[in-house]
Amino acid sequence: MNTVRHPMVVQAQNKVFYYHDQRDKKLTKYPVLLKFEQRTQIPKTYAVLDASLLVVILHMYNLSLLPSPTLLAEPYLSFKAVESPSSQDDVQWSIYWVIFGFFNFMERPLLFVSFSTMFHGRFNSHISEEYKPPISPS
Repeated sequence: MNTVRHPMVVQAQNKVFYYHDQRDKKLTKYPVLLKFEQRTQIPKTYAVLDASLLVVILHMYNLSLLPSPTLLAEPYLSFKAVESPSSQDDVQWSIYWVIFGFFNFMERPLLFVSFSTMFHGRFNSHISEEYKPPISPS
């Protein structure tokens, strides 16, 4: 295997390794990352870099990360409530999902109505000014 040993390549690799080691030292302060590294065998510096890149890419495409935790938390808590022996939390989550489903169902038609009424007034006023019937002389 022939590797490139150009001085600039070696210098760049050394800088990358230096910054990697610096980040690794700083990230050892966080026990969550240490536990993540032990469980997944993925270095914590790579995990933080990947998560940061994911946030940047999602931000560039204007995709919000706020719906993600909510879309994961509610089903998880609902399943935990169904598995629990108490029926009180089952009723609470059933009511939540009925209300959530109603708002989710009504969101599209209400958006359509709000946009169509906004454009309907502008479009009709433009047409009525442009195509007025001629005034007949009397």
